[in-house]
Amino acid sequence: MNLTYVLLALGLFLLEEAAAVCCPALPICGDGQMVVGAYCGVGGCNVFGCNCSGGCRKKSD
Repeated sequence: MNLTYVLLALGLFLLEEAAAVCCPALPICGDGQMVVGAYCGVGGCNVFGCNCSGGCRKKSD
């Protein structure tokens, strides 16, 4: 039981804050194009629409 608490404390100590960027699931993305797949990511995204390769599709300047 003590080992469980030690491992839990160690895990909490070693965890880093994760800042996941999630792309929207809209019919039209920020760049004005229709969504391809489920999310407006430049590349593939995880199942939640976050951590997309290349970030989210945006309006070009």
